[in-house]
Amino acid sequence: MKQILILFFLFFTTPIFSQISQSDFERVVESYKDSVADAKYGINCLYQNSNGEVFYKGIGFADEETPVNRQNIFSIGSLSKTFTAVMILQDVEKKHISLNDTLLKNFPKNYVDYPKGLDKSITIKELLSHTSGISPSYKDTLDTNEYFNPYHLTNYEFGFNRIPYNKELRGKHSYSNTNYMLLGYILETVNRKPFYHLLQKRIFDKLDMENAYGFYSPTIPNVAQGFLQETELSPYIFNRFYDKIIASGGLSMDIDDLNKFLNTLYFTEELLTEESKKMMFNFDDSYYGLGIMKTTYVLRNKEQRIFLGHGGSTLTSETRVYYDPKTKESFILLSNTYDDKIIGKIFSDLINLNIKKI
Repeated sequence: MKQILILFFLFFTTPIFSQISQSDFERVVESYKDSVADAKYGINCLYQNSNGEVFYKGIGFADEETPVNRQNIFSIGSLSKTFTAVMILQDVEKKHISLNDTLLKNFPKNYVDYPKGLDKSITIKELLSHTSGISPSYKDTLDTNEYFNPYHLTNYEFGFNRIPYNKELRGKHSYSNTNYMLLGYILETVNRKPFYHLLQKRIFDKLDMENAYGFYSPTIPNVAQGFLQETELSPYIFNRFYDKIIASGGLSMDIDDLNKFLNTLYFTEELLTEESKKMMFNFDDSYYGLGIMKTTYVLRNKEQRIFLGHGGSTLTSETRVYYDPKTKESFILLSNTYDDKIIGKIFSDLINLNIKKI
């Protein structure tokens, strides 16, 4: 009898997250339209429920005169890392590489100039999971913040011999774009093709992603121009992301193509086998797997909800992607403004919308 009562209690206190209706979704997003009323500031939002129904709503502007629309191309920033990770795991499946392959195997000493102290035994898995000990950015006396320094070395030159390394961080999670820049080079070396070519053939063409690009440029048709404090900065971000850093944060696409990629990754084996996805979504007591993040939100009723996905932040964009593996709901929020706080508020309102307890 006691066991029955315990089960009864657990059942009747289990949080139930109701699916969001289209009208409620649009109402929540629309409620923030006055916050993005200034020209040059726009947000695109997409919600997919467990039945696969997709709702879309955009607010604000794609440029000085044009309201955002569903076909707008947005920079997705570091969400690009998920694409890079998928292609690395594809090569693991083909046995072209192993997760235990080292830097030394991929970058022989007679071909590259290793920086003093960099551990050559760092593995592909450590690069994927940001546990390599490679530090977040290069040092630069002009301005250590690469986003605000157009002359920063990471903005125009990779510089293998300048890779910063901290042996104390090895084995611990330390997020660094350099990890994924190296993975991009590994993909090119193993396959003897440029990164953007691999991306186009393996993902964009395979999934019919016709509005996806391996770079960001203000000249892309229907692009959402990037702005920082009402200053148009798309040419700068284009120059920064066109070549060397593409594997860590340079892709752009519309919201439906991004959703197509995520649906294929989560629900099918068209990109990766279930075995590969288990490795990708294995977080090892961290918030970062292999090119994917785990985010825990505390709801207004104090319950916790776990999402998978990846964020993205560039000088002129903010990206938030969330997938609930329990409810099968997806949320995509794209902004053309750096350090955008509104998309976080929209997401919070949506996930707190229909919290119920039976």
